[in-house]
Amino acid sequence: MKLKIYCIKDAKVGEFESPFYMKNHATAIRACVDAVEQNKMPYAADKELFCLGEFDTETGLITSNVDFVYNLVDAIKGGANA
Repeated sequence: MKLKIYCIKDAKVGEFESPFYMKNHATAIRACVDAVEQNKMPYAADKELFCLGEFDTETGLITSNVDFVYNLVDAIKGGANA
């Protein structure tokens, strides 16, 4: 199975936070929006979601390809639907 590797970037700090794994962009966005709505993500307006690549659970191979996915300020504005 291949899992996508995601990471939140804090634009104000200029750094990425610890990565996490999800099946696809929709589930990663949902998890981030839920965290924003539950006030579990401080300074969400400064944060963006990126996909860093994929992790193959059968081979252990990690492929890298950094892509912007979602701006968390959209979750604050009510744009939770992805």
